[in-house]
Amino acid sequence: QSVGSKTGLVTNYFKNFSPNFLFVRGDSNPRSQMPEVSQLYYLDALFLIFGIIYILKSKDKKLYWILGLLFIAPIPSAITKENPHALRSILMSPMLSVISAMGIYYFVELFKNRKKQMIACYVSIVSILGFSFRLVQTAKVALGGIALQTENYGLGVILPSLAIFFVI
Repeated sequence: QSVGSKTGLVTNYFKNFSPNFLFVRGDSNPRSQMPEVSQLYYLDALFLIFGIIYILKSKDKKLYWILGLLFIAPIPSAITKENPHALRSILMSPMLSVISAMGIYYFVELFKNRKKQMIACYVSIVSILGFSFRLVQTAKVALGGIALQTENYGLGVILPSLAIFFVI
């Protein structure tokens, strides 16, 4: 079902960028959302802000395409009544990830000293891992003690790449 008015369309569009949808509650549809988990971590808000600042301060105008794609991505979700919807706005995910990664880069580059840059990297990585462990614990509680079969999969992929980073 589609939205009937222009104001409804605009309201639905901006619901996809609301902090409540992105960082607090997430999608209300249980089929496309793990209970009690939002679309992004709270920490991502900080890196998204840094990433947007990095793009706006950059002299490379190609980076504005990333923001343009981010602003186009929620249109499929905005034209329906069930809004915000995680699956219909999934096209936002790659852009949010890229902007967040640019934010991490910009955050680290704020520190001129190489030693301070490494400390900022370690703090960022430890914070992200801490939020990841919290996600697993939340999933265990939300699913009523059902064992997560793929619980260690993410760590099995992340830890070897982090080991390479720490060696460098």
